[in-house]
Amino acid sequence: MPTIPLVGPKDINWADAAKNAEMTVLYDMVYRSASGSASHVSLNALDRHVIPDTDGGIGRLTFQPETRDLVQSLSGATSAILHATNALGRIFPQMGLEQTMKPHAALWAKLVG
Repeated sequence: MPTIPLVGPKDINWADAAKNAEMTVLYDMVYRSASGSASHVSLNALDRHVIPDTDGGIGRLTFQPETRDLVQSLSGATSAILHATNALGRIFPQMGLEQTMKPHAALWAKLVG
């Protein structure tokens, strides 16, 4: 009896998808920061596991969540969500999203402005 090969979904290359959608800046700002460069092997990805000593050398290694860019990552994510919600409110005005998100967008504008 012949075997049927299992075919799954094609892996998505998010960097290429962002480039094709002309959203490379958003990809770099939100996705790469939020993933802690975990999906991008680089010196920066390795740097998050090193705690320097007082002389600037390698003091010790650590394996814990990276929090140095947490504020920047969450800021980018919040901005993206608010902009996406605004777009959805314009596309589907009957859902009443504009009234829901307007106070949040105004508060966000005060915080970052």
